[in-house]
Amino acid sequence: MTALALVTMAACSGGGDDGSVRLEGTAAVGSGTGAGARGTGTSVAATLEPKAILAATKRAIAFVSNDVGTGSGVLLPSGYVVTNAHVVQPFATADLSFPDGPSLDAVPVVGVDAWNDIAVLGPVEVDAPPLPIEAASGVEQGDRVYLVGYPDETERKPVPTITQGLVSRVRTVEAFGATYLQTDATIAGGQSGGALVDERGRVIGISGYSLDGFGIALRAEEVARAVRRILDGKGDRYRTVPTGPGAVTKGSFTLDATTPEGQLALPVSTTDRTITVKLGDPAAALQVFDLFDGTSYATNGIAEAPYLAALSPDRAADERRDMELVTAGADGSYRFEVPADGYAVILVGPFADGGSHVVAWESSAPVHPVEGLATRTPLAPGTTVEGVISTFDSRRPYAIALRKGQAVHLTLTAPMGLLALAIDGPGVDPLGDTPGSYTETDETPFDGSTAEATFTAPADGTYTVAVESSDDLLVGYRLTAR
Repeated sequence: MTALALVTMAACSGGGDDGSVRLEGTAAVGSGTGAGARGTGTSVAATLEPKAILAATKRAIAFVSNDVGTGSGVLLPSGYVVTNAHVVQPFATADLSFPDGPSLDAVPVVGVDAWNDIAVLGPVEVDAPPLPIEAASGVEQGDRVYLVGYPDETERKPVPTITQGLVSRVRTVEAFGATYLQTDATIAGGQSGGALVDERGRVIGISGYSLDGFGIALRAEEVARAVRRILDGKGDRYRTVPTGPGAVTKGSFTLDATTPEGQLALPVSTTDRTITVKLGDPAAALQVFDLFDGTSYATNGIAEAPYLAALSPDRAADERRDMELVTAGADGSYRFEVPADGYAVILVGPFADGGSHVVAWESSAPVHPVEGLATRTPLAPGTTVEGVISTFDSRRPYAIALRKGQAVHLTLTAPMGLLALAIDGPGVDPLGDTPGSYTETDETPFDGSTAEATFTAPADGTYTVAVESSDDLLVGYRLTAR
């Protein structure tokens, strides 16, 4: 995966005296009798040379790949593989390859911890000595550490690499209760999810993102608790790209103020395609875009109409020229092009009147209706809610009732990512000029992503407060209204 200048911070529950972390002779995380266990791993007390560290660890370092990127993973004694959530997102499976071992296709993602950027895959059967995730006890600023993984790997048979550096700093994130090991050992694209190893050969962290030239690794204790939480079935909501059977060519959506949109996922193809989608209601908005890079493939302009109406005529004309505008045929059908390897999402709705509508749809190609989309849930002043932003839930809406002149102060915090607070409702300017109606997070390293806004209602009514993502990273967030 491409290394981003972001920091993963976390708050997780679980763990305890259950073998989740090796501490002075106790079992290590992931130990047990899982399908792939090949021993319990050993901890080396003596200081090792880099060659010895690589030899002791490389067979347990997995090359992780899917249709859109690559990363690294660590084989645990239980037969599961731990990696970063952003390495596997948004797929239900990933391919794994081990040095001198097998290549395993479509290994299932067991679950994710969105607050820690941790994912678990497996179990797998691999004849390789696993690596326990061990407590980072005794690790101090200035200690030498090593990153083992697959940065920028392009070979047909991936080969793990090792790079060395120092523990530049041990950082604790107060807001989310996690500790990170900062190192000058560079984390390049593809290294994410790899092992941070100390001079004794202990895996003391899982490498994540890079930050201004430094590598950031989640400390072993937090990794262990995240893995235990996932294996206990307490992982976070994880929406994946629909694949396999279940694609259909017709159906309907029931849309209203609570569920204003429906989504259809178009399976990827190796060839360019012309797609036709027919909607049973001409007032329904249609937008088609790429799931990963946001490229617009088509829009009928209904969703953008309030924004365009607020522009000057010349500016609106320029905006329309830049849109992939499509016009419905006499039968209500829209035609648009989707390139090869494009992961297209077809968005149906919303309606301008905010009322209840049943929209029938037909598609020339089989599509997967995306189930369980986020609905608009109540938000009251004086409350805090938590949620997870993911690929198909990149906008999480809340409803708050306000009187004219009533002010509400909103605070959005997240471990990482580029998030925004967007408010819409009676009297709100569609260009975002209403004070407090649109605020992006100010990402401060090791303080998380934070956005604050005070919004004063221009009229009586129910307003939509939306948490939006511009990078679609899987991440948890907290939203407080007061």
